[in-house]
Formats: sequence, structure tokens, C-alpha cells
Amino acid sequence: MSVMDMKLMACFVLVVFISILSSSLAQSSSNFTRDSLDFLVQDYALRGLSRAQTGFIHEVSLPANLSGMEALVVRIRSGNFRSKGVNYTSFTIPPRVLPIPHVRRLALVFQNLGNLSSYYSLEGYSLVTPVVAFFAYDALHISSNRFKRINLIVEGDPILVHFPQIVLPEHANFTLKCVQYGVNEPAKISEMNTSNLCFTRVQGHFSIVTLMEPKIVVKKNKKEILWKCWVVGFALAFIGLVTVASVTMMMIRYLKCKKVEEMEKQSNGAEAFNYVWIGDCKMPSAATLRTQPILENREVP
Repeated sequence: MSVMDMKLMACFVLVVFISILSSSLAQSSSNFTRDSLDFLVQDYALRGLSRAQTGFIHEVSLPANLSGMEALVVRIRSGNFRSKGVNYTSFTIPPRVLPIPHVRRLALVFQNLGNLSSYYSLEGYSLVTPVVAFFAYDALHISSNRFKRINLIVEGDPILVHFPQIVLPEHANFTLKCVQYGVNEPAKISEMNTSNLCFTRVQGHFSIVTLMEPKIVVKKNKKEILWKCWVVGFALAFIGLVTVASVTMMMIRYLKCKKVEEMEKQSNGAEAFNYVWIGDCKMPSAATLRTQPILENREVP
């Protein structure tokens, strides 16, 4: 094998290895938990923020296995955030929201889970909007890959969560409710008092849900039920009649055979006969003769 052939073989093996490794990584990353999904989006959003301009929102480039999901990130000064608030995507954060602990700059990551909203499905309820979320991080040490999530204290008006697209079936009467998944908290459901709008005082995931429709049991017509009962009853009666007739015929045949057997025994009880075969026929043959033959006339002509 020449040196060129060895190089080609090595390149081929390397390409196959890389393709297998990438496919296995993609397959393993497609099975997320809620926390791992948040950490993955956080990682993609904050790693490139060190080169971004403060005060401008940036779209996050997510991997292919998160297709259908959107993420945005913005870095903002803590003083401006506290005095002016922000209004990005689905969230309106009013003034007088304090980051705890205090930081000079904070990073806000906004999510729209899109077709991955099923990770936040709630038993007994149906999601009627995509799940959206926002989280706050300390933006000071992002360049050193130290991502620290911070708390937000709402001192004034609550944070508004807008849902412009609510898809409901036509001619349906549903009661919509707001649901929020706080950080390390169970889901909380509240009444939706304003159309397409929910209120919150914590960061986390949010959506609008409605109670699942119970299964509708269709009541059948009484005449239809009665007709089916008649059909089933007639079929059962017919099967029973056929069974009784069959059993009766078998009993009659058995009794006839039994009677013939008894008659044969009675007829053959006085004298036992031997049997001889003549050709293909079985004929009775007497072993002895009761009456000896004699000549009527002893004179011999």
C-alpha cells in the first residue's frame, strides 16, 4: 500500500469517526430535562455576550436539535434597569425591579420554547400558547465563563407577560388560565383577568392553559338499544334451539341403537351360532343339529 493510499484511508476513518460522534451527541442531546434545556440555552446565550454591545438585544444561535425554539439576550446596566425597566419580546419589566445581589450589569435571557413547549405540559391542562421564559444573570464575569443567576425583587407594579397568539378551536367555550413555573418551584395556576396578559413577580417560564375537555359520552337512542337487544336475544334463542335439537337427535339415535342391541341379545340368547365366511359374506352356522334326518321310506328302490 502506497503512502497516498494510507493517507486516504486515514482521512476516511477520521470522517466516519467524526460523523458517528456528532450523530451520537445529537441523539443524546435530544433527550432533555427542563433544567438541562435551560442550562444549554443559557450556555449558548451568554458565551457570545462578551462581544455584544450593552443595551442592544441579540438573537442567540441555537443548535439544530433546538430547532423551533428562539432565544434572545441583552446586557443592561443595573441602574437603567432599576429606573427605566425594559420591554423586550413577550415581557414588560417595569421600573423598581431590583437585582439581588446588586450587580453593575445584568444579562437578561428571553426564551420562546415553540415546539419544545411540551416539556412544560401540565397534567389535566392543555397548553394553548408556546411557553416563554426570562432569566437574569450577573453579566460582570461572563468573559470568564462564570454564569451566575441572580434574583429579582419587584417593588412596584408586576411584570407583564404578553401572549399575542392564542389558538383555540372554533365554537369552543374555554376558561383560560395563566401558569407560571418559577425557579425550583412547582407550577402555579392563576386566573387570567386581562385578555392575552398574565402577571408575575418572579422569573421563570410562563404559558396559558385551559382545562382538558372531558370525554363526551354519547347517549344512544332508546329505540336503537331496544332493537339491538331484540337482535341479540333472537340470535341467542336460535343458537339455543339448534343446540337442543341436535342433542335430542343424538339421544334418539342412541336409544334406537340401544334397543337394537337388546333385541339382538334376546334373539341370540337361546342358541349360540357360529359364523362362517362365504366369500365376502359372514353367515351363521349351527354347530349341531337338533333333529337328525331320517328317511321317510326305508325301502330302497
